[in-house]
Amino acid sequence: MNKKLVALLVASLLVMAPQMALAGSFKMLNQQHDIGDIFGSATKALIDEYEIPLYEHPTGGKVLLKDLAQYGFDIHIGDNDTQFVRVKRIANKDVEGVVVPAVAVGSKIGDLQASNWSVQLGNRAVVSYLIKGSTAINFKDLSVFGDIQYDATAKTLQLTLNNESYEGPAGVELKLEAVKNNTEHLIKEAQVVHFFYHAGKKQVRTEKETVRHIESGKEVKFDNEATWSKYKDEMKHIFYMGASVEHYKDHEMKVVSNPQFEQDSTYYKTKYKQNLTYYVELDAKLFQQYLDTEFKKNKYGPIKITRAIVEQVNDANVKQAVIDHINLSHKTVKSFEVALRFYDKHNKLVTEKETKYESFFGVVNNGDVARGDRGRSYWELMTYSNAVVKMSVEVTKVVYQDGTVWKSK
Repeated sequence: MNKKLVALLVASLLVMAPQMALAGSFKMLNQQHDIGDIFGSATKALIDEYEIPLYEHPTGGKVLLKDLAQYGFDIHIGDNDTQFVRVKRIANKDVEGVVVPAVAVGSKIGDLQASNWSVQLGNRAVVSYLIKGSTAINFKDLSVFGDIQYDATAKTLQLTLNNESYEGPAGVELKLEAVKNNTEHLIKEAQVVHFFYHAGKKQVRTEKETVRHIESGKEVKFDNEATWSKYKDEMKHIFYMGASVEHYKDHEMKVVSNPQFEQDSTYYKTKYKQNLTYYVELDAKLFQQYLDTEFKKNKYGPIKITRAIVEQVNDANVKQAVIDHINLSHKTVKSFEVALRFYDKHNKLVTEKETKYESFFGVVNNGDVARGDRGRSYWELMTYSNAVVKMSVEVTKVVYQDGTVWKSK
């Protein structure tokens, strides 16, 4: 039996499945990634009788959260770990407004950028953006706090605020991953509806969850594992949009309904879907451009190794080789082979203890890998000296789903 076949058999037993990507994670649109230009708007935006700066983009006019603080709103900003902002309407807060700069209609005034921050208007989640480093939202999303009317003659977009603050059912506050009870009594149970977007099918889906026994002033976390369980095979296509409390049962088991639930549901299924679809489609376009560029840089090698490290296995006196990889080709990959060479801290080649083989041949065979799919594979280096600290990787062979084969030259 030749040395390559022996090593392939050993490696195939040690290959690990690729890590599952975070559900709905964008591949290209990370924080501050440019997604378009913003222009001086021909439309004047008003909150009650006060004008607010409006930044025009094909997806709709945007306003800055920091500006809203001067128009009767409270902006509560979380820390960088949660990256969460809640906007509340404070009915008795003084309105001062901000100076609206004079900008020529249609002239570019900056870039619209992607944002990783989660923004809630009351209990309703909305899509956020960045403009000049500040978090922004769509002006029309503020309709949760009042009535928005457009006057085509005057070219004004007017938000007339309600006297009440939008919070959903009285005393219940939705957080990023929990329900908080702001009432004076125990909430026996709250019926929460989660909204998901399936990017592949362009569908909004809902999942109901009953959150039980929420003490006054306390919060209870969502059961994310149960809520996400049915999407485990579709994670890369699923985006979490937000949630709404349909109703809750108080300490006397009296049902308290959410008067805004139907509005929330309609919002997620229409406006939020439209805004998120723009993000998703732009991200997919940029990702395909990235794959084309990297495929060329990789000299049209189908698999690119994006990371290769040697690390300790927990507390054991054993190390493992770890490689991250991505399929750049236009075909689906069934499996591929790699040749690994290991080195010590002096950059000296380390051979296998018994056979003295200079290269370790591994197989990655985790099922079909579509274009753009990423994976991570491991091999425990049981038969190598613990002096190994780094390695080099060469992809030697790729077997496609259609039966064709690519080999390195």
